[in-house]
Amino acid sequence: MASVPGAPVVPVRRSRVALLDVAAVVWIIACLLLGVRVHDEVLGLRGLTVTVERVGGQLESIGATVGDLDIPLVGEELDGVGEQARSAGAQAQAQAREGRASVERLARLLGVAVVILAIAPVLATYLPLRVRWWRDAAAERRLADRARDDPELQRLISQRAIITMPDHDLAALAGRPWATRPPGDGPAH
Repeated sequence: MASVPGAPVVPVRRSRVALLDVAAVVWIIACLLLGVRVHDEVLGLRGLTVTVERVGGQLESIGATVGDLDIPLVGEELDGVGEQARSAGAQAQAQAREGRASVERLARLLGVAVVILAIAPVLATYLPLRVRWWRDAAAERRLADRARDDPELQRLISQRAIITMPDHDLAALAGRPWATRPPGDGPAH
């Protein structure tokens, strides 16, 4: 409706909408970066599983070495200890691999959850308002197009703009636009 006289509110509103658009995009980008950071930090816990897997491998190797020792009189007892060490090492390695997979799943889950939980309320509030603004702007453009050739519609739109204008915008207007009448409309009261 920028083409209709008495409608300075539209550019102000458009600038506010543009500012909200920028704020929404900045918020979404910040949330995405936070989600990536959470993912990466949790993924850093994989280092513990690598250490456990290495220790398990060394324990398994030590168990095999001890089990292979052939010492008279104690050899059979060492076989049992060696087998237990080998078994414990293999079990530690398997649990470390499972732990690593769990950490990776948790990192993905937490990263996505942080993003969704931070963005969802903003989008749930902002998107319906934005859709309404798009519809209002389209309706205003259609109305302004119709008003180009219709002085009565121009007058109605101008009056509506003045009536709905915030007080500070109304005070900033020069003269007394509310008192102006189209030619032939009679005296202002």
